[in-house]
Amino acid sequence: MHTCYLLKEIEDDHTLTDMLEVHFMELPKLFDEEISLAQDDPIVQ
Repeated sequence: MHTCYLLKEIEDDHTLTDMLEVHFMELPKLFDEEISLAQDDPIVQ
């Protein structure tokens, strides 16, 4: 439901910065009855 990506250099695996992250939220999964989610999870709230 939630995925996060960072910017990294391919060859030496060095993170470019910790100031930029890309977050993807799959909102349809939030309402899927077959997926169990903790209601106190900040992502769910």
